[in-house]
Amino acid sequence: MQATWGPAPDVMPGFGWQARMGSDRSGLWAPALGVSLEYALRSGFSAPGGRARFQLLSLSFDLCPSAVSGDTLSLRACLWACAGRLTANGYDTLDARTVRRSFWVTGASLLPDVKLGSGFSAFGVARGGIALVRDEFRFEPAAAFHRVSALAFETGLGMSYELL
Repeated sequence: MQATWGPAPDVMPGFGWQARMGSDRSGLWAPALGVSLEYALRSGFSAPGGRARFQLLSLSFDLCPSAVSGDTLSLRACLWACAGRLTANGYDTLDARTVRRSFWVTGASLLPDVKLGSGFSAFGVARGGIALVRDEFRFEPAAAFHRVSALAFETGLGMSYELL
């Protein structure tokens, strides 16, 4: 489960799949890489001239050079990059349209992980960054009702199983 702020007028709930690989040790040089495929959706945004639904399908990369870890708890500080497709659908309007735009973010992330035993872990994700593309959305001829925020944030919680 995750929540995304920035691409739509309000928080977008979603879900994702994540894979991580890297060092299990603690230290300034304990590199790891995380890759996430994520989907978020939110509808029901009212605007002059209609209603809108926003969807985001994205691929995120967390490049983590260091980690602080103990027997059961670890925390990684990472660089984050996100590339996605933001889709806005207009409805309850005379001129319904679907618009697709690129969504790019770069920033930082924190990835906590708690080992539960037998290969299972609970993990968290906290990301924040700068949106590199800031599109506006409108129902013609009205003024724009939403502009992608300059800052984007994601939070999430999940469960994992260690394969190797």
